[in-house]
Amino acid sequence: TILRSALANGGERHREVDILSTALAELGQGDGAHQHLTTLLARRPHERRWQARAAEWRHRQSPGAATLAALEAAVKDAPAVADSRAALARAYLVAGQPSRAILALGSSPEGSASDHELSLTARALRAEGRSDDALAVLRRRSRPTRELRMLRADLAAEGHSAAEIDAEFSALTAADAADPSWYLAWASAHRDPARTRAVLDAAVTRFPRDGLLHERRAVVAWAARDAAAARESADRAIALDPARVGAWFVLVAQATGEDALRRLRSFRVQFADSPSTLLDMGDAVAGSALGPDDVRLEEALAWTTGLRQTAPSLAVFVVTRARLLAATGDVPQALLELRALDSATAPFAPAHKLEAELLASVGQFSAASRAYDRYLALAPGDIAAATPQ
Repeated sequence: TILRSALANGGERHREVDILSTALAELGQGDGAHQHLTTLLARRPHERRWQARAAEWRHRQSPGAATLAALEAAVKDAPAVADSRAALARAYLVAGQPSRAILALGSSPEGSASDHELSLTARALRAEGRSDDALAVLRRRSRPTRELRMLRADLAAEGHSAAEIDAEFSALTAADAADPSWYLAWASAHRDPARTRAVLDAAVTRFPRDGLLHERRAVVAWAARDAAAARESADRAIALDPARVGAWFVLVAQATGEDALRRLRSFRVQFADSPSTLLDMGDAVAGSALGPDDVRLEEALAWTTGLRQTAPSLAVFVVTRARLLAATGDVPQALLELRALDSATAPFAPAHKLEAELLASVGQFSAASRAYDRYLALAPGDIAAATPQ
């Protein structure tokens, strides 16, 4: 809008038209981009970079052999123009031809290449499975931009040592304009839970009002059996953003007695309009029950039964209810409802799998084997389920 206003007030100036056409192209407004680029070419028909750009945009709009050949021809006419080389490299990368992208950028591009060319080279090397080479190329830039630092950190996360991961992400997050998502990527890059936790501890200290960071820390702390830290972060995450489902699961998983009921009821109110989320919690309660008298089971069973009444034949409702019934010790009723579902609806793989597991749990191994057969006919790729057979 600003560029259009400037052009309207002061005539068409090459630099402004150039920027405007590029912005329109990146926004997906190809027709407008071509219109302004045509204006530039009409005034400077021999400007090679604009010819290559026009060819690239035509290829973006209608990718194919003909438009790619036209782009290759335009770049061949202007081999020394960096924008042209980058345009061809981008096209090759999109087409899944990273080797040709590297050739298009030229040999030893890290010496005098622009940051964008360096990024393209690294991405092409990565696409070839050469992440170490890609990282080595980027590390030759003594003053990397934020984009290059982000790419370096991303590459370091692909199988490099914990020390290298920490070095790259530490440099990236040292910037004043660091983003919480960078810490999440850093935490995910580590395989050692202790290092993941250390990253998240630093993250919530720096961004104390980011609900997603607190949720992630809660999940990691709960997995490490640090109940106090898990509860603290989960409560904080929900206070900042009540829709943080993972934090709710952590709180409900560790709660007992009246506290558990209070948490579950609050969860039900929060996600009343999301039946799938309620069912997920029902499955989680069934799987984490401390015994058939766990108060969470009765509460989750009540709302699952209510959901089922809205759609009696919907298979997912039946399966979750059956899990909860089995967790209360009522395996016969759970099996009865699963079999009734099988006769009333099309085959549903999770129902057959749960039936097999429940039959095996009560020692009916022949019937369990037949149920597993029915399940595997619907889900032949489940190797773990095939093992008991």
